This record gives sequence, C-alpha cells and structure tokens, in this order.
Amino acid sequence: MVLKEKGASESDDEIRLAARFVVFGVGSKANSSLFDDKLLLSVPTRHIVVNGNLETSCEDIFAIGDVAILEGEEEASEHVVSARNQGKYLAKLFAR
Repeated sequence: MVLKEKGASESDDEIRLAARFVVFGVGSKANSSLFDDKLLLSVPTRHIVVNGNLETSCEDIFAIGDVAILEGEEEASEHVVSARNQGKYLAKLFAR
C-alpha cells in the first residue's frame, strides 16, 4: 500500500507499507464514493452492503462502522459502540 497526502505531487515523498491486512478510516460520515462501481451499495443511502461476517460484495474486503449496512436492513447502525464491536469481531476473525 502506498500512502500520500491529498494533493501531493508525484515527486513528493511517499510511505510504502507491507501488510497482511489494511484497516483505514474514510472520515466521520459515510463516504462510499471511493467504492463506486466496485462494491454493492445500498439505495438510496449508499452505505456499503455487508453480510453477517462484515464481508462486502468484493472478496477479502470488509466494511465496518458508519459506512456499512447489513444486507436486508433498511437503516445502518451508525454508532461508535457498533463500530467497536464490529472491529473486535473482525480482529477475532482475522486471528484464526
């Protein structure tokens, strides 16, 4: 994975990380535009749809927190406690 600051030019320093898993936050609001045409999004809320294991429609991609909605649900659980519990669940899942 390569990290660069927003607006950085090609000549700016970059940070390269090798990782088994990558977890990143997009922001405090559900910002799913990054995943347009890549992941299944709910209509009209545009949350990323996940199954009971928090997996998205794209293999090996998981979503938690404000951006995620459980398939079949009409409303997302946008609360910090839900995000924490989802994170703990994924940590246990990845530790297997």
